[in-house]
Amino acid sequence: MGLNVIFFHWQASYAVLLIKDGVVSGDQCLELLMVALNDHGKAVESLTNSIREMKKKLSDLELVMEELDNVKKSMKAAMVEKLRKTRNR
Repeated sequence: MGLNVIFFHWQASYAVLLIKDGVVSGDQCLELLMVALNDHGKAVESLTNSIREMKKKLSDLELVMEELDNVKKSMKAAMVEKLRKTRNR
């Protein structure tokens, strides 16, 4: 999880804890609920963005691995061809 996700999750949890423990008055309770809901939404948004970024990085990594596999196959084919030429002399 990203730091933003952790922060917003913590902040929302803290607001809920204050409400649950009766530390805040009725008016503050509604305000804190709105803050908690807003922070929860931000945490979900941040997590969604992190997942998108990770998917993009994974896709890029898969492309690089595919390219490396192609280079490996080309090098292997070149080595086999060189061995054939060496044996045919």
